Amino acid sequence: MKQFSIGMTFNSNAIEGNKLTLKETYLVINDGITVKGKSLKAHLEAKNHHEALHFLFELIEHEKKHTISERLIRSLQQLIVKDIDDNEAGVYRQGNVMITGSKRKPPRLIKFRS
Repeated sequence: MKQFSIGMTFNSNAIEGNKLTLKETYLVINDGITVKGKSLKAHLEAKNHHEALHFLFELIEHEKKHTISERLIRSLQQLIVKDIDDNEAGVYRQGNVMITGSKRKPPRLIKFRS
C-alpha cells in the first residue's frame, strides 16, 4: 500500500506538471527531504497528495458505508491544494486544464447558469 500510494502520488502530480522524480517523491514523503532545485510547490503537492490518499484509505478502512459525495470530493481537493493556493481549496475549477506531455485534452469546462 505504501509503494502504491507513492507511485500514485508521483503519477498524479507528474500529469499536473510536477517535476519531482519518483525517487524524489519517495524522499519528500518518507524522509521529509527537501530536494535542491525543486520548488516549494512541488514538495507541497507531493506531501498533500499523499496526505489526501492516506485520508481516503483511513476513511475506507473505518467506514462501514462508503459514499462518494460532493463533500468528500471537495475535502480531498482541499487537502491536495492546502498551503499552495487557499483560494482554490474546495472550489470548482474556473478554467480549462491540460495534461503535461499529452496530446489528449480533458473535457472543456462547462459553465452552468444559476
